[in-house]
Amino acid sequence: MSLKFMPIRTVLYAIGVFFASLLFIAIYYLTVTPVIMQFIVALQANFGDNQYLNTLFEAFKYTSMLSGLIALFAVIGWLYINTRKREVITYEA
Repeated sequence: MSLKFMPIRTVLYAIGVFFASLLFIAIYYLTVTPVIMQFIVALQANFGDNQYLNTLFEAFKYTSMLSGLIALFAVIGWLYINTRKREVITYEA
């Protein structure tokens, strides 16, 4: 039998890692992002008169706000790739 097949164990592993990653992303986003945002706001209060630094702080602010979505799309891409990955039969019974 030389057909490629998709073992159920690999798919279940990928789905399990996906949901564990979703939990980790949610915990990260809810705990770390507000601290980063407060730090950026404090930096903007101290150095907000410089337009170049203010632009940099705004970019950091938007990046940290979107970090949850960025991580979510990365994990969805990882799930898609790993559920489509086929394993080749390397031996015959």
